[in-house]
Amino acid sequence: AEQLGLDSTTFQTCLDSDTTLASIQQDETEGVAAKISATPTIFINGDRLVETSYDNVRAKVAAALGQ
Repeated sequence: AEQLGLDSTTFQTCLDSDTTLASIQQDETEGVAAKISATPTIFINGDRLVETSYDNVRAKVAAALGQ
């Protein structure tokens, strides 16, 4: 935190917070439920993209937008 110029006291307080832990645990629970095994994982309208090349993501977004 110090090397990045962050307020190390505030950063440590955040790390030690039960709220932070609960948020991380909720994210993990949701990831497990969605069968996410790696990051990044991209979903568009609830559909998981397996092929995440730029062209494929662009095409899927355009389709979702009706373009």
